[in-house]
Amino acid sequence: MEKIMGVQVACCVCGKWRLGDEWVEARLTLPEGVMFSHGYCPPCVEIVRQELRDLRAARIAAKK
Repeated sequence: MEKIMGVQVACCVCGKWRLGDEWVEARLTLPEGVMFSHGYCPPCVEIVRQELRDLRAARIAAKK
């Protein structure tokens, strides 16, 4: 079992946790003193980027 230290990051879209270089589905109980933050796992960041591109394209098209 990996020792949890420092700041732990969870994907704000799918809820996976970053443990080292991997993103895993897990229920974690964070020990006292460990900080928690949100971020995006690689698959979810690509989905969000594409959604933002689509929104931008729609706004540009609506202005024409």
